[in-house]
Amino acid sequence: MTWIPDQTEFAIKHWRDGKSAATVAQMMNAAFGTKLSRNAVIGRLNRLGHQRAAPAGMRMTTVVKMVQAKAIRRAKVKQQWTPTIREVEKPKPAPAPVIVADVSFARPWMERGSGQCAFPLGERYAVLSCCAPTAETYCKAHRAMMGGTREPWSPKDHRKAARA
Repeated sequence: MTWIPDQTEFAIKHWRDGKSAATVAQMMNAAFGTKLSRNAVIGRLNRLGHQRAAPAGMRMTTVVKMVQAKAIRRAKVKQQWTPTIREVEKPKPAPAPVIVADVSFARPWMERGSGQCAFPLGERYAVLSCCAPTAETYCKAHRAMMGGTREPWSPKDHRKAARA
């Protein structure tokens, strides 16, 4: 929608009188037959650089105090987010040691038996399995590669989680 000069002047006049943006939008819709929202009025007036007058019944000193308090709050937030020298210069943790998997046990996926690592090796059609001996699904090297070691799941874990 394009604003005609009469609409802009109307909005500025009522905005400076202290009326809310919703009221200004309703008055404009009634006077000009438009379908403006309060956000449209706020956007237009802010783009033109018009400040709203103090709300009815409020002293100007109160408005100044409110603006100053808002500026102080913003300054405090900026101070909280400023990184300190200690945070910037923290040493990076040493990389985890690399465990190399023994692929000498590798054989086709379908020939893998129980008690052997199920980690797939190879591409889409030539899938091999690691087949290193293990008591779990994956050998120690492949478990570490997938995100570390963790305790095997048990039904008690599920019950503990349900209680929490």
